[in-house]
Amino acid sequence: MRFGEAQPKAVATIINAANAPVTIADLAQGLDDITPRLLDTDGQQDWWTSTKRELANLVIIRKATSPSPVPQKAIERAKLMVSAGRVDNALKEIERLPEHQDADNWLQMARQYNEARRALDVIEAAVILEPHSVPVGPRPGATNVQVAPPPPVVPTLKRP
Repeated sequence: MRFGEAQPKAVATIINAANAPVTIADLAQGLDDITPRLLDTDGQQDWWTSTKRELANLVIIRKATSPSPVPQKAIERAKLMVSAGRVDNALKEIERLPEHQDADNWLQMARQYNEARRALDVIEAAVILEPHSVPVGPRPGATNVQVAPPPPVVPTLKRP
């Protein structure tokens, strides 16, 4: 009610996320579930494709500062990032994988999680920047507003 007019997109995103919540635990479990498909350890590729991939990974030349392009390492980094709450970085890691189309559902869940977090950040910023008034009317369009009292003053004791 308080932010519906000022931040309608953020409010709608939060309401949609509340109807189908995505948690860090969901993302971690989803990443565990899709790992075999991303690594193709379930044997669905033909032998020629598998052999080419193995040969391509025998020698990899890259800068020491760049992350490993090996899918197993990228997935391990993504799992660490998810557990640390850095879902946006994990999302980028998974999108770089050659088989990332197999992770479409997980990518969609991660994007939904990120959108909900951004919407909460927008609402949080609005709370900080707006005056502290609370509507007290019985319906959303009520005109009665009660201003919150200032916090109590805590007396300080002077030491002799």
